[in-house]
Amino acid sequence: MNILLVGEHPQGVSGNSHMMAATVRQIDTSKHNVAVFAAGMFRNVKLWQMNPKVQIIDGMDLEMDDPTGAVTKYDSWGSRRLLNTLSTLTLDLVVFVAIDVWRYVPIFDQINQIRIKNRFKLGAILPYDLPYLRADWTSWINFFDHPMIYSRFGYKLLRQRLPKVDYYRPALFESEKFKQFSKEDKLRCRRTYFPTIPEDVVIFGFVGKNQFRKDPQRLIKAFMLAKKQYPKMTLYLHVEPRGVFNLEQIMNDYGGQTGDFVVHPGAFFDTDKMVGLYNSFDCLINCTMNEGLSWTVVEAQLCGVPVIASDSTSHTELLEGGGGILVPCKELAYLPVITRSGSSWVETNACKLDAMVNAIVTMARNKDQREKFAEESLKAGQAWIAGVSDFNAKFLSIESRVVKKEVLFIQHSAAGDVFMTTKALAGLKKRHPGMPLVYMTQMKYHDILIGNPHIDRIIDYSFADMGDYAVVYNPHGERIMPGHWGRNSNSLLSDFYWKILEVDRDDFFIERVAPPAGLIARTPLASTSKHMNKPIAILHTTGGDPKYRTYQYMGVVAKGLKEKGYYTVQLGGKIDYPADADLDLRGILSFRESAWVMSKAKIAVTVDSFISHLAGALGVSQVCLFGSGNHFVVKPEQLGGKLICLSPDYIRYCPGLGPCSGSVRDCPHPCTGMHDPKVILEKIEEIEGEQNEQHDNCEQYAERDRATA
Repeated sequence: MNILLVGEHPQGVSGNSHMMAATVRQIDTSKHNVAVFAAGMFRNVKLWQMNPKVQIIDGMDLEMDDPTGAVTKYDSWGSRRLLNTLSTLTLDLVVFVAIDVWRYVPIFDQINQIRIKNRFKLGAILPYDLPYLRADWTSWINFFDHPMIYSRFGYKLLRQRLPKVDYYRPALFESEKFKQFSKEDKLRCRRTYFPTIPEDVVIFGFVGKNQFRKDPQRLIKAFMLAKKQYPKMTLYLHVEPRGVFNLEQIMNDYGGQTGDFVVHPGAFFDTDKMVGLYNSFDCLINCTMNEGLSWTVVEAQLCGVPVIASDSTSHTELLEGGGGILVPCKELAYLPVITRSGSSWVETNACKLDAMVNAIVTMARNKDQREKFAEESLKAGQAWIAGVSDFNAKFLSIESRVVKKEVLFIQHSAAGDVFMTTKALAGLKKRHPGMPLVYMTQMKYHDILIGNPHIDRIIDYSFADMGDYAVVYNPHGERIMPGHWGRNSNSLLSDFYWKILEVDRDDFFIERVAPPAGLIARTPLASTSKHMNKPIAILHTTGGDPKYRTYQYMGVVAKGLKEKGYYTVQLGGKIDYPADADLDLRGILSFRESAWVMSKAKIAVTVDSFISHLAGALGVSQVCLFGSGNHFVVKPEQLGGKLICLSPDYIRYCPGLGPCSGSVRDCPHPCTGMHDPKVILEKIEEIEGEQNEQHDNCEQYAERDRATA
């Protein structure tokens, strides 16, 4: 099997690097080809000998755009280089190791295209360190075929929504070196690492990064408050003093004096030195906000060191067997993380300051209790190590994916696009005779496709299932680049899909399902209505982007139509702008019920969207309103009736002098709303005139035929 591991350099010094190193050591390189895509900020330090059979691919991506050859920018996580690696290597399994799930989200679509084409399995060994579920993080975790979460807390939380998530307890790098020293050796280490600290002073140790999640400034304040109650204490900080926080200044601000603190000088410690350091501590303290997995706690436990930790996320499970004090972690706090819309501060929990102070004082004052905690801590650490997962059992024993002999067609969104793709489905069935056609889209669009004779099964959109099929078509994901794709196209939007797929053009298809009788009772839509002869006008106010594709003056148009004898019906979504129609069906009907209602209409006024394409497909004459969209490309295909497209006067009102397809998000002139209701009503009269002329012609032909007969 050809395996690619993606994560930090296995010879680096971070906890994630060590997790990668331990993972690499578990794999039998006599049976499998292993490569590591080494990314992240920690470069190769070579603290231990690397297996020569393991290929290291440097993930650092340097871009030298300067003519002098100087590096103008770099990507330490190497997204572009990773895509190239996935494309060029022959791989059976790719596993992301100890990387936050959001790290490569911007290239998930490209990764997925390569996964489908090259048919490798995609796994991940992930942290989950928030105390609640996030919909965006959950959907990203679902991207992987085999997501493994390395805290029982995160696993139990995610299993509520993602049944395929599994629990994975990663191996600790050089775990065999972490051990409890004898009292004599402990004393010797203490004199080595803390030669100026008296032996009766209790040493608390913190090992971690200078970052928001670790909350070191709160620890410093709690320690100084505790020291007022028990002066014989020192806090060792194995952390860079300058980072997110200026810890040196914080120590001074809280009245720190010589001997109160010892700060890590800056050199990295290898495992042997860290074992000696842990054995010098009387207690490890790690009252952080969240932890996906706290390696420092596990390492300290294996050295028989008592622990004070926040009662949250992975800490709770690490100390559930005893070995220290869990500090209540219910104080409102915020953390900077990556979300669907980019970096944001999200709600989390922090330790209560007075609870931290009480825990520190309790641990410092009670030597007998510390010794009891030390015994429990050692047992807890050993039990944790005994339950470490085997990479081979979790990943390599998984049977190769069984490829379904079916055709998968993928269209993520939106309603109009899903509707337009129905023109290509007959051609695909003809291309793959005898193979079932499976349509994958978001659940909310399934109704558009129900009853389609060319579709054998409709499934919900899921990255993880895309590689399970013999043939996969994803035209929007693979061929239509994001951006200004529709600004200057030489083809109509509704023809994109069958042309891209190079199949014969078919008709649109959507079933027409009558709405519940109670919704349309006593309206011209009801067959028993006394208003049966009153013509129906469909009104629609909002397209796919409420901010830039909403028409707010439809009420004036509705009034004019009512005066002309029409019965007005509004179709669209629940939050669409109101149109003051006689019958408001916003957010009430399914797509197929909307098709039934549209089929009963004589005329429609629409904003560029699914509703406009529906009117065109059903041959309902319409006035369609455009703003930033180029109507030459995105206008509906009018299969009967008459279509009049209204676009704003770009030269007069648009600073860009033309349609931008919504790409100018901060435009001071949202242009869909610029249309004059009087002009719309004039265009309706124009359509009516043609309809009347056609009706008169039909009557003349009928009279002539009767006379001839």
